Amino acid sequence: VKRKGIPVPGRELVGKAIVLREAEAPAEAVKEPTLVTVRVKIDKGGRVYSASSKDGETLLRESAMAAAKQSIFSAEKLGVRGAEGTITYTFSP
Repeated sequence: VKRKGIPVPGRELVGKAIVLREAEAPAEAVKEPTLVTVRVKIDKGGRVYSASSKDGETLLRESAMAAAKQSIFSAEKLGVRGAEGTITYTFSP
């Protein structure tokens, strides 16, 4: 059984996401409601090229970072340099 991590973009990325992937973690990794915030760097094409986090247990952190890397943002809304921001994943048991 998997538990979903529901993504919410940080204020600098609100309204700019085309695809925000849910994270998936093993049910046994989610013992209590947990937030994992992932810092992302997005290229000018809207693709996430860097995702890092220091939050949560390893399994939750890894699943959140993997999901963040699959997210896609609107190149038109990001500007010519791309963007940086956060995506916070909420895991519930």
